[in-house]
Formats: sequence, C-alpha cells, structure tokens
Amino acid sequence: MKKLLTIVVCGQSDSERSDTIYDGAELVYADGNLTNAVKQAKGKYIIIENRTFLFKDVQFFLDALETATQDIVRFNGGNAYKNSLFKGVADSENCFAYCTCATFNAKTVAYLEYAPFTLSAALWDYDSDESGLLRVCGEFKRVKAKLSKEVYSFAFGLICEKLIDFYMRSLIAIREKSVTPDRLAEFDKCLKDEIVLYLALDKRFDNGALQKIRKKGFKISALTCRRYRKLLKKRDA
Repeated sequence: MKKLLTIVVCGQSDSERSDTIYDGAELVYADGNLTNAVKQAKGKYIIIENRTFLFKDVQFFLDALETATQDIVRFNGGNAYKNSLFKGVADSENCFAYCTCATFNAKTVAYLEYAPFTLSAALWDYDSDESGLLRVCGEFKRVKAKLSKEVYSFAFGLICEKLIDFYMRSLIAIREKSVTPDRLAEFDKCLKDEIVLYLALDKRFDNGALQKIRKKGFKISALTCRRYRKLLKKRDA
C-alpha cells in the first residue's frame, strides 16, 4: 500500500522507537538532522513531531489525506505538510522553524476537525525557540508579499500562536530566574523589526497586557505566573 503519511519523530532514544500499525503510515526517526529524515520519507504528507504521542483512530485521517489535494492539512493538534514543501528548506534542529519555513512554499490549506493523535505537553527550550522564532520572523518578513491570501493568514496565525506561547513560557522562566529579563527584552527588540507581527502580538497577548509587562521589565506577579501556567496547560491539552 502506498504511504499517505510519514511521521518524523524527533528526540527519541532507540529503546523508545517502534513501528506504526497502519499500512498507510510510516515512522521515520530523526537523529538531529531533519533534512535527512525528510529525504527518507515516502509519505504523501509529512508530520514532524518532537512530542510523544499515541495513535487514536488514524484510519479516518489517512482516508482524508488520500483524497486531499491541498499543500497543508491542518488537524486538531498539528499540521501535515506535502512532502514537496520541504524541498530547499534549510535544515534546523527546531521543528517549528523547519515546518513554518516549509509553509512559506505552500499555496493552499485544508482544515480538518479531527484529532488523530493524543499528544504529550509541548516541549520548550528557550535557546531553541528563540533562534527558531527569529529565523521564522525574518523569513516571513522576506516572503510575506509573495504568499497566497490563505497561506499568509495560516502562517500569520501559526507564528502569532507560537509567539504568545514563547512569551508566556519566557515570563514564567524569568519569574523562576532561569531566564534573565534582558534576554526577552533583546528578543522583543528584534521582533519589532517585523512590525506587523509585533503589533499583532501586542493585540493578542493577554488582552493587551504586554505593554504593561514591558514597562515592568518583563516581570510578572506570582498570580499572573499561575494564570499563565493554567493557560499553557489548557493549550497543551
């Protein structure tokens, strides 16, 4: 049977690796090089995932992918990208950056209200997310005028969602003293170079609270920290 879906799995040791039970799907394990992993992919669509996951009723999802013609299929929990979109995308250890740069090669997007997997909570590393977001924001600024209307809207939403997640996690880390405020301030300054994203983040982040947080040196109260934790837990669910 032809492969409809390749799931590129990142960050799992040999002992954690297994095969898929679905004929139309395959698992490819990436050892720090996403480009090499994608080159091995035989699927019509590719999902790149660094979280642990369990299969639910994937067969319905595979059936949908078989007839899909769009470049990207959005599902509850993530996105499946046509194999060809990754051609020419520079390698990255950051899954979000790699996939979002592939998004910029797309023309069409489909939305599927279905959750084929149960996913663990999102992984977060300040250094990786910072460098990945800076790359994505810079690339978005370069290519945005060439994107189709639907891909622009999709990519814009994807980046804003990631920025909100990054700022919440960074503010919690600053509260816990594992990240210094000046690091987020420097990132914030760089983000201002892409003013469209900067202003959208201001509008979408916690009912416009980011301006006040900036004035306080990117420091939040214990109460706000607890609230952000709850919001992130809900987002990861």
